[in-house]
Amino acid sequence: MKLFGERLKDLRNESEIGQKELGEMIGKSRSTIANYENGSREPSFEVLIKICSIFNVTSDYLLGRQSKMESKYYKTLTIDGYNFLIEKKGIDNYSIIKFNDSYTIISDEEPKSGDLVIIENDNLEFKRIHRSETGLILQSIHDKNDVDFYSLDELNRLNILGKVIETRKIY
Repeated sequence: MKLFGERLKDLRNESEIGQKELGEMIGKSRSTIANYENGSREPSFEVLIKICSIFNVTSDYLLGRQSKMESKYYKTLTIDGYNFLIEKKGIDNYSIIKFNDSYTIISDEEPKSGDLVIIENDNLEFKRIHRSETGLILQSIHDKNDVDFYSLDELNRLNILGKVIETRKIY
């Protein structure tokens, strides 16, 4: 499966993920990843699914049955020894917020309806944002009945820190 190995290596390099890092993500060693890339070893079905999920590609693409890659590009951030794979969207303005036992990566890109955002009031809150013609609706992720409405005139009172890209609990 030479084509698989070439495509895996290309995806890994484009995403700035080392062989060791990818191995840790899928529960394999660095040498196993090297063997996949040089064609001397093939992944199991379960491992292939994990790799497709990490790089957001189809198995058809990785196996050479599809020539066009329908993928998003990802970038790896390492914070305190933990790797975060985040989608690159042409904007590299990311911030990391550390809570007691978790990290949240936020982007300063404009949130769309349905996106999760972090709001700073007296404390930090996760809210789902919904846009309307007359303002913004912010819905709690813990209680769907907890809804705040901000008219267009009131938006200056709102402090949205950013769009949530990823949250990860550290054990």
